Amino acid sequence: MSTTGGIFAHSPGRGFKISALFFCQIVVLSALQGATLGHRIFGIRIVRFADGGAISPIQALIRSALLVSVIFAITFDENGRGMHERFSGSVLTRS
Repeated sequence: MSTTGGIFAHSPGRGFKISALFFCQIVVLSALQGATLGHRIFGIRIVRFADGGAISPIQALIRSALLVSVIFAITFDENGRGMHERFSGSVLTRS
């Protein structure tokens, strides 16, 4: 089957564009709402580890940048927190 256009068309940089869109979505939703769409569906919130308050935009940016790199998302500490959560000072909790 040959496809020449539409959503199956290969365009240079498409993977980067999708990753950038994913990154922007995570940063904005985490900073403004404390949860992404998936977090909301499952009743999870992103909060500061120190006091349980809302994360700052800088924490959301750090967390998202490390999360998109995947390596930090699949490595955990002794408390079960991903390295992206540890470096950003955040944690996931049930809301």
